[in-house]
Amino acid sequence: MTRKTYLTNLYSKEALELSKDVPLLIGTVKMNLCHHCLTGMAMLRLNRLRGVYTKTTGDKANAYLAAVKKAYPNDTKPTDLMDVDVTFRPGAVAFAREKAALNAAPVYMYLFTWQSPVMDGKYKAVHCS
Repeated sequence: MTRKTYLTNLYSKEALELSKDVPLLIGTVKMNLCHHCLTGMAMLRLNRLRGVYTKTTGDKANAYLAAVKKAYPNDTKPTDLMDVDVTFRPGAVAFAREKAALNAAPVYMYLFTWQSPVMDGKYKAVHCS
């Protein structure tokens, strides 16, 4: 008996077709990489953070910061605004939408937001929590 092995890109149409009847659970983490820990910007003030975002996102910086503040009103430090996952979560959400659009199996998502109290909360809710 021969078993066919599928080596394909997880996000390809072939992979979606193969797994269309399989329920999917995707978890992401609010502060996945702790950017302020990696960049040395832990003491960054809000106006400087706004400047950093303006360089990378242009006129979308203020809208982004306002959206983060609205979504997470208890996060008041500039590093709280900087560390929201913009690396992994958008792709996970897009993939979940694509899978859900097949209407063949349920798709569930969760967002891990618990923030560790270790070192006065410095590491927040990182992926290895």
